Amino acid sequence: NNAYENALPLFERLLELGETKEHVYTKLADCYRKEWQFEKAKKTYQILLEMDEENHHAYFGLAGVYAKMKQLDSAEINYKKAIAVQEPILAMEYEALAYLARERKDLKSALEYYKLAFAENPNNIHTYYNICTIADQYYEDPKVRLGYYEEFQERFKTKPSYFTETVQKRIRALKEEIHFGDN
Repeated sequence: NNAYENALPLFERLLELGETKEHVYTKLADCYRKEWQFEKAKKTYQILLEMDEENHHAYFGLAGVYAKMKQLDSAEINYKKAIAVQEPILAMEYEALAYLARERKDLKSALEYYKLAFAENPNNIHTYYNICTIADQYYEDPKVRLGYYEEFQERFKTKPSYFTETVQKRIRALKEEIHFGDN
């Protein structure tokens, strides 16, 4: 229930009592990460990786810690390790890599990662909206940018949301830009 602060001492107590199950370390590491205790989170995720070097959750959590600490290279390495050891579906990891690329102002890579995430989960309206906004920033040609938003509108016409209204406004603005640019 997202009560990480309350859960933290309970999981620490379990370790004090000699409990060594992977589940306890996983929950403890997540609590440390959510409570911004990054050094403790890193150590606990590393213990998990010593227990199982193919623990997707530990790599993903460790990457999240590094991302919060703005150690983007370390975050990227661990997200990629999470991808390498995980059974597909990889949408969450690709979106995380897209976020890092966006933070680095690497719009080309961000767009590629969002497209990979969308290929993994083609019903995710939020992911495709991110594709549109990155494309809007990346491409200079308003016709190309418009194409992304029109594709969004076509794909998600039966799923009204906050995004659809924003997309409709952007489509109108781009059509005006193209119209007045042609004159």
